Amino acid sequence: MAICFSAAGCVTYTGSGDTWFGKDQALAESNAMNRKGMAPVSIDCRMEDASGPERPIYSTRIKYAANPNRNRWRYGVGEADEMQVYANDAAREKLKLVMRKRMVDAKSGKKASCAIWRGPA
Repeated sequence: MAICFSAAGCVTYTGSGDTWFGKDQALAESNAMNRKGMAPVSIDCRMEDASGPERPIYSTRIKYAANPNRNRWRYGVGEADEMQVYANDAAREKLKLVMRKRMVDAKSGKKASCAIWRGPA
């Protein structure tokens, strides 16, 4: 996992600042950051609506940093079964888990997580 220190000249970028993005917005931002040569360095996630029997609605907040080596990466957000699919896909691509956050909805007890995987260029 790359760790950035401002004294070392590493700059992180949060296009959204403190804004939480839904799925479509987060995907649009990650595609834009990838085109700019950026990669995610941290991810935060939360459940917006976990009260019903269907899957919860998630929001994410992702920080990006320069990716001069163009290392491959991916991130995922979801319940355990979804995250296992993402982890399997990442393993096939030889990506390593670099960050994971777990969350539990206080009202429903539903559990989910978000993660970043990174690998060689």
